[in-house]
Amino acid sequence: MKLRKSDVECLPAPARGYTLHWDGQLKGFGVRVTARGIKTFVLQRRVNGKERRITIGRFGPLTAEQARREATKLLGAIATGRDPVAERKHAAVEAATLGEAFAEYLSARSELRPKTVKDYQRVIGVSFGDWRKRPLVEITGDMVGKRHAVLGERYGKAWANLSMRVLRALFNFAAANYEVAGKALVLDNPVKRLSRTRAWFRVDRRETLIKPHQLRPWMEAVLALDNGLARDYLQLVLLTGLRRGEALGLQWNDVDLLARTLTVRGTKNHRDHCPCRPTSQPSSGPCPGTAPTSSRGRGAGSITCALPWRRWPAGRVCRSASMTCAAPSRPSRTASISRAMPSRRC
Repeated sequence: MKLRKSDVECLPAPARGYTLHWDGQLKGFGVRVTARGIKTFVLQRRVNGKERRITIGRFGPLTAEQARREATKLLGAIATGRDPVAERKHAAVEAATLGEAFAEYLSARSELRPKTVKDYQRVIGVSFGDWRKRPLVEITGDMVGKRHAVLGERYGKAWANLSMRVLRALFNFAAANYEVAGKALVLDNPVKRLSRTRAWFRVDRRETLIKPHQLRPWMEAVLALDNGLARDYLQLVLLTGLRRGEALGLQWNDVDLLARTLTVRGTKNHRDHCPCRPTSQPSSGPCPGTAPTSSRGRGAGSITCALPWRRWPAGRVCRSASMTCAAPSRPSRTASISRAMPSRRC
């Protein structure tokens, strides 16, 4: 029989799985009915020596006659040696957007830390939010150069460079994973335009250091702070060289008061390390000014609390010691990713 609207409407749903009902006139054209009652037009045909079943569309949005005409077109394409299945896949890859590539990148890079993922999401949202739905093949080197310049003026040079490094990583990922007819979708990373034109911003690393003759007044200023937690924190990072997050994230089970050692876990190089060497005199009790728990702490077992940003002590210490320091920036600023963020240490 010829599949008509009334025929398709009357097709029963199977108890499980799906059933196929074929058209009596157009060979290979039929309807797939699932146990949930979903009816989809299909075309089954041998393509390049392999049996293929091509989905045409759902019944409802698509009428039986519309599906029949589409099936006829597909049969004509197959007869001329084309592969509609491969063409659809190629079209889907060519239409891949920046947002889709970013989602697949995060899925593939499962080892990324939550903070890194959050930082990347912030970069994409702030710097390339209007490009999320744009196909990768439409993003050109000229667009990249102009966006880099705009970001530098609006958010700062460090943020602009960081944004382009993230974008470069996404295009490198796409070049390695997206192919059309055996060729990479991305043949030339558009971010390379910045290197070819030498347009990367020069961002000098901060080198504000505490010089030997400044150590005494700096330490005196630290000890004069009213906040005991701030005093302990600043001395800890000075004497151990820990990063801010490493120091504020220490847990009591990573501290050995008897051996006078501490272990830092979850470092940037993914290796635990002990920045404190044991001393010959073991400690007989807790370090002065510390307590196992605090109502203002980061959680049970945390050694030090998260210092409120509005009370960040480094600037006050530097002023008391008559030193020039990098002015602390608020975390709400756009350029808050660690590599683009102004340093909060002296």
